[in-house]
Amino acid sequence: ADKIPQIELAISEFGISMIFRNMSELSDTDTVELRKFSDYYKIQVYLQPSGLDSVFLFNPTSNRKKLIYCLPEFSLDMEFSPTDFTQINFSINRVLVRRAIALLNPQPGDFIGDYFCGLGNFSLPFARKGASVIGYEASETLVNQARANAVSNGLSKSAKFKVADLFSNIGNRNKDINQFDKCLIDPPRSGAIDLLQSIGADGPKVIVYVSCNSATLARDAGFLVQEKGYKCNGVGLVNMFPHTSHAEAIALFTN
Repeated sequence: ADKIPQIELAISEFGISMIFRNMSELSDTDTVELRKFSDYYKIQVYLQPSGLDSVFLFNPTSNRKKLIYCLPEFSLDMEFSPTDFTQINFSINRVLVRRAIALLNPQPGDFIGDYFCGLGNFSLPFARKGASVIGYEASETLVNQARANAVSNGLSKSAKFKVADLFSNIGNRNKDINQFDKCLIDPPRSGAIDLLQSIGADGPKVIVYVSCNSATLARDAGFLVQEKGYKCNGVGLVNMFPHTSHAEAIALFTN
């Protein structure tokens, strides 16, 4: 336990990966055994000798299965790495994406902004519906994966992705939100108040807000309604985290 204090597991619909947090270099015997284990079970094995940036693929072989989750309703395969953020419950994520599509109602010719877009979980379904989409995400790694997913799914012309710090509005850098017809916002637990402050009178007419924290959703909903003149048309819960006190929420705002 003092040499390998942590093992992370990432399970996709096709492949499995394990990240071993190794506090010291593996012995020759352990290296051989771990390679055998990886080859036999076709598991992607990674090592993490220090911080998160140190994670590397321990046994790169041709027979290992990639980490991919599917959105079959939109004919999408989404590849990711074990350190990438994804919605943890793939079957419920399909419900969430379907609901977001129904609420935002993307149409050919729509210009949609997807904020905190990750690896394209919502952006690519919007593009599949014929809309033009720009996804914004702080992580360059996730943006690169989103671009790769757009290419592999044949959507690189209609789905573009940009690296952006969405927690700061220095120089009014978030003013781009006002160019969109519709927006989806899926922030972390801290919410999206910095982004929402950039919305002007000519801002998006429809906003779908996805949240894993009801407190910041309530705060941001109040700001949209009281300060920006939006109407909250409804809020629903998605049981993304069964057997816990946490839930994913989705809300619709129109202006």
